[in-house]
Amino acid sequence: MRLAPLVLFVATVASAQTTPAATDLGVGAAFVLAGALVSPLDTRVHDLMHQPSVQSNVALRRTANTLNFLAIPGTGAIALGTYFGGQLGHDRGLAEIGFHGGESIILSELVTITLKGILGRDRPFASPTDQYNFHPGTGFTQDLRGSLPSAHATAAFALAASASVESARWWRGSSWIGPVAYAGAGSMAIARLYSNRHWLSDALAGAGIGMATGLLVSHFSASHPRNALDRAFLP
Repeated sequence: MRLAPLVLFVATVASAQTTPAATDLGVGAAFVLAGALVSPLDTRVHDLMHQPSVQSNVALRRTANTLNFLAIPGTGAIALGTYFGGQLGHDRGLAEIGFHGGESIILSELVTITLKGILGRDRPFASPTDQYNFHPGTGFTQDLRGSLPSAHATAAFALAASASVESARWWRGSSWIGPVAYAGAGSMAIARLYSNRHWLSDALAGAGIGMATGLLVSHFSASHPRNALDRAFLP
């Protein structure tokens, strides 16, 4: 079945914009809509990334494999380690980055997994010449139809957004953390394209979902410092 991804993206964004935190959601929506707009280029980007000269580069392949691992399960391990490191070292800022980063990863992945299942988009290796092969509902049971959105990009950008917001709130001279975190997340998203697991539009959609969730969680926690989860895990 062929579906226009723009319609699906716009519907998702439209429903999201009814929530109070329109600014944070707007950032994520910008990435999601960008994914829809560039989707006609998906096959071209795929072909560029999968030229024999590019794919045969051992250093690139090893780097991509490392980045894939750092995205999932790496981001979860980083969040967990940062949280416990902050708790043991009595560093509230570090603990909040870890905890809120972990919250963001979990929440954003729930959204992404649900969308994967509903949309059922073929991964590039399953349909390398047609980025518009959708099989609604099949993404829940068939991994080859779980392309949209990218779960790795979602997790990476969720953690990056949390790290950016929390570090700026807690530490002076930490303005470099956000750009570095987002650059790392972007590298992880590109690795998924190189590994033939996602289209460019998948990565952009995942980035938008992750970033929006990370911003929402961190900003909500800052404005509601005594919310139930923070009271329980960040005493």
